[in-house]
Amino acid sequence: GTNDIYVDGNLDTREIGKQKAISPDWINIQGNTENSDVGYYFPEESNINILRELRDGSNYGMYEIPSSYNYKESRYYMTMWYDHGINPENEGYAYVLLPTYTADETAGYSKNPDVEIIANNDSVHAVREKSLGITAANFWDDGGSADVITSDSKSSVVIMNKAGQLEIAVSDPTMSNTGTITLQVDIPVTDVLDADEGVNVISADENGVTLSINVNKAYGKTFSAKFSTEGNVYIFAYYYKPLNTLVDLFITTDPNAVYTPPAVENTADYELRRFVWEDPETMIPAQ
Repeated sequence: GTNDIYVDGNLDTREIGKQKAISPDWINIQGNTENSDVGYYFPEESNINILRELRDGSNYGMYEIPSSYNYKESRYYMTMWYDHGINPENEGYAYVLLPTYTADETAGYSKNPDVEIIANNDSVHAVREKSLGITAANFWDDGGSADVITSDSKSSVVIMNKAGQLEIAVSDPTMSNTGTITLQVDIPVTDVLDADEGVNVISADENGVTLSINVNKAYGKTFSAKFSTEGNVYIFAYYYKPLNTLVDLFITTDPNAVYTPPAVENTADYELRRFVWEDPETMIPAQ
């Protein structure tokens, strides 16, 4: 009952049993041990009720136990809740849970949050964790889109686009789909790195990824696929050997490209050199 509670930087000092309605940007609750503080960040305007109270209770009457165990326990509890009123329509809520965050860390997060809400409606809930490159979406209806993700069926989808790779994970949490989930992710890729059994890669190119996932009798199993988003750059350089000068240059991302040098009088004086750059941003030769 003595744990500190901070609301937007102010110490909450209300008496035990006193309820209060607030509209905070953030709340932090002090834990009982080291690294047990918990922060809450509210990305949208929120009406929160907060109550600190002493509760009494007994196991007797709830379970078939001897009457000798009929004694009460008392504990302090902190309760926060959204009050949507009577018969609410189109109500919603959103908050970010920050385990182990101190009050100062929670305040700092509220000023520069990593989370972006993409959709929060009856059809889809979707958020993006910007620093991790993760986007997660729950599609409540058959057929829906959220940012770069489109699903034709109810599904839970997580993608991570980071460090030159796109990872996609999808499942049918309803466990009632006896067919497939068709998923489209509008992020250009250059290669298929891996795909679980049951995942059919329909397309994977500069237009994005389209998958068909067989979820029949999968019982909520997660299916994954991984793709490369950074292709190699292939450079064909045609040199005049006596002076070591560049005559012609051809650059492509197609590993199967065929280069035809320009016509010259004495081909023995010329040399075709092929380079591969694995990082187009730095253009450091891989060979």
